Amino acid sequence: MKSTVFVLAACLTALYFTPPVNAAEKTGISRPLTALFESRVIVFGHRPKRFSRLWHFIRQADRVEKQIPDQHQDEVWFRGKDGSLKAYQFISDKHRLVIEYNKGDLRSISNYPSWALVAAILPAELRGKLKYQGSTKIFGHPASLYRGNLNGADVELTWLDDVMLPAHYREISQRRDTQIELKNLYSPKNAPWKARVTTNYRFMDFADVGDNESDPALRELAHGH
Repeated sequence: MKSTVFVLAACLTALYFTPPVNAAEKTGISRPLTALFESRVIVFGHRPKRFSRLWHFIRQADRVEKQIPDQHQDEVWFRGKDGSLKAYQFISDKHRLVIEYNKGDLRSISNYPSWALVAAILPAELRGKLKYQGSTKIFGHPASLYRGNLNGADVELTWLDDVMLPAHYREISQRRDTQIELKNLYSPKNAPWKARVTTNYRFMDFADVGDNESDPALRELAHGH
């Protein structure tokens, strides 16, 4: 959103063309918080297609939950004692079903992100590939502005330095315009929503999904319902 970029630029209190040293990165990425994000995508063409979605992000020291209200689905990631990703849960609130993936399951399906990526949403190396543009504040938090061109796409990033999250990310390529925008940020105590409680849900190991193809919930999920 160009207007957002212009507003952010106007709010700069000072410009420094050397990226700041963020001593809080190691603790910031584990800082408990709750956030509301909006993702927007425009697929270019004769008739451009537009998609948007609001989603909740709930981060604890060893647990990250992404809630997708319009789909009645959640994703939960767990960190192990060694600091790496330990497990993942797919939760269907509609079907009151939790599918559990262990580390081996995630590796077997080639879907094994780092814990740092899960906890910060964007890859850590991204900022190093962009040019630092200056600093500002977003929701009272210190933020850094970056711009650059990656693989033929123009990229803009506003990064919250202390809590290690994007406030705004935009990537424009020939085919699409992709944005992630932070709409609000809360302390866990004051958040309007909480982590999903699955005490009365049915649990299933990912390894058993193939043996339960006739399960009505799995059949609906396979068809996008």
